[in-house]
Amino acid sequence: MCRLYNQKEYTKAFELALELYRRPELPRTIRAACCSILGTSDNENYLTFAKEAVDIWEEIHRAAERAHRAGGEDVPESLTRKLVEARGLLRTAQADEKDDGKLIALILYGTPLTNF
Repeated sequence: MCRLYNQKEYTKAFELALELYRRPELPRTIRAACCSILGTSDNENYLTFAKEAVDIWEEIHRAAERAHRAGGEDVPESLTRKLVEARGLLRTAQADEKDDGKLIALILYGTPLTNF
């Protein structure tokens, strides 16, 4: 899904992301990746998807921080990057909503996502 997106095969990436999003049994990281991609789509719910991506990555990040404080491993840098990226996507989606959907078409499709 991320590979398709990064190869600019947006239609296929969005279709696969929506298909996977509809499968609640998949891991939260997959759902977050789906939301991140759908948050850049022209789907009417793109802002909702972008918000959900941030919520899930924050939840996962908090769990990793708790595990670290309990004596576990450090929070992976890649996880922090995904959270920062999701927050950036949300800011773009929020700005896009104010601009009637033009910003995503102009800016975001040129921005590769981290492979999840």
